[in-house]
Amino acid sequence: MRRSITIAVVSFVIVVVIVVSLAVRNLTPDKQAELIFTFISNLFGTIIGALLAYLIALSQFRIQSNSEAKQRRIDTAFDFHRELVSVELTQARSEANKLFTNYITARDLDDFYSSLPADEKRPIQMVLSFFRRLQLAVEYNRADKDLVRELLSGEFLEWYHKWFDHIVLTGWDSRKQMDKLHEWIRQELSNTEYEWRRREALETRNQLLSRTNSGNVN
Repeated sequence: MRRSITIAVVSFVIVVVIVVSLAVRNLTPDKQAELIFTFISNLFGTIIGALLAYLIALSQFRIQSNSEAKQRRIDTAFDFHRELVSVELTQARSEANKLFTNYITARDLDDFYSSLPADEKRPIQMVLSFFRRLQLAVEYNRADKDLVRELLSGEFLEWYHKWFDHIVLTGWDSRKQMDKLHEWIRQELSNTEYEWRRREALETRNQLLSRTNSGNVN
């Protein structure tokens, strides 16, 4: 758009200069001065008009682009929430939770993950993948952060404090992204809400540990 306006203005100036240069040859000095003044006035008005038109069009384009980008971020946040409560991921979360419960006394995932059959690894992979993608969407501003905080922060904090913080090694890429997402959510929530969710998750974990230690894992 900017290039088109520039070409149009330059072309107009060239044409007017040629016409004026041909016309003034047969005019008196007074008429030449009047013609040059008129030319300059018209040229100035044309340039100002073209510039204003460009600025208005640019402003509208930016408003539209920002609106579309905002809507895409909103849609992405809702897509994550729909995925979280989908049948497939709900089942995967349930199965992963059972697996982590069964191995709650393990030092980390390396203690048991490699020995699991592929069909038991998949739920863990799905849950980790979901939160990894969520973290990247937040980091690169691809999802509406207010909606992510409202819709997904509670679920993540439960998984983080009950499992990820205890069982996922710090050297894993997944752990790095979990820590980033955790830190962002911690800054977004009030201290009261954050501490309440953290205590809830840890109390659940401690209850599971007590049952395991007592021999009752059901």
